[in-house]
Amino acid sequence: MRFSKNISAIAGLIGVVVLTIVLFMIFKKRIQATLSSIRNKGQVKDERKMLEQMGMKLSHEPSWYTSNAQKLYDAVHYSSWDWNCDETGTQRILMDINNDLDFLELYLAFGIKDTWDLTQWIYGCLNQSEINHINQVWSSKGITKKL
Repeated sequence: MRFSKNISAIAGLIGVVVLTIVLFMIFKKRIQATLSSIRNKGQVKDERKMLEQMGMKLSHEPSWYTSNAQKLYDAVHYSSWDWNCDETGTQRILMDINNDLDFLELYLAFGIKDTWDLTQWIYGCLNQSEINHINQVWSSKGITKKL
């Protein structure tokens, strides 16, 4: 009797370990993306503070960043049943950025959505040609940030 209880306990433990490993393998990329986004957010906060100390000012009212972060999410968000994103809407908002601090503020207002940060969502929506165009426009405005 005692032997069969021990075997049942060991089998249950092995089942839990195997299930944990399988779930980790399935969600590994999502976990890595989330950790990367969290690290990036900390770096962005430090960079924003430095730019503010250097005298850089936001180009828009604070509500602009919150509002456009939501508009950007609505534009870039796609799902398994709808793979379309609004490239034009995404580009329109990004073209309204006038300096590095604007981008950082928008990035922080966007936050992490479904384990991705703003940059990851943009890369999921726009093609390389569209991203290059945004980077060129930003560069012409003196923005050093690149997507």
